[in-house]
Amino acid sequence: MKEEGGITQHSLINAEELIAKHGKPYRLHFCASKDKADNAVLATFKDGFSFAFTGFAWNYNGEGPRGLDTFLNMCDADITRQILERQTGDGDTAYTHFIARNDDLD
Repeated sequence: MKEEGGITQHSLINAEELIAKHGKPYRLHFCASKDKADNAVLATFKDGFSFAFTGFAWNYNGEGPRGLDTFLNMCDADITRQILERQTGDGDTAYTHFIARNDDLD
């Protein structure tokens, strides 16, 4: 596994390795901070293994969102259609997050 440090390419390399080992994740939890420094996508796999990807992002046009799109396609694009929960708060971190799930793998 590569140390990610917010680098999109490292997250994609790790995603390929983890999907090969654990299969496609069935649950994705997207967490964001107001300054985008703490963005993470927590993937949970059917075997119970979880991993936080730090190189994916959203809400702007750039490498992070393109990497997230690639990752979602690797997982199965249908996973984005199952939005189960969305929360908003006032804190500096985790002010918005949502959870997506691939029901086919439950």
